[in-house]
Amino acid sequence: MSGDPSVPTDLVQYPFPLRAGVMAYLSLPRDLQRGEAQRIAAFVASLAIDPVAESEAGGQEGH
Repeated sequence: MSGDPSVPTDLVQYPFPLRAGVMAYLSLPRDLQRGEAQRIAAFVASLAIDPVAESEAGGQEGH
């Protein structure tokens, strides 16, 4: 429903250069609140793969 005030319709697309050759795009409400930004940051952090943990799991405990 486009008339529902709880549904953000005024989204802005933000390009974010993530790494060389990779551009990520975030579509966020124009009036993004700090708490919402913190929730997004926590969500994105939960998606990350930690390469240090992977190498430790491979038996390289002497480093």
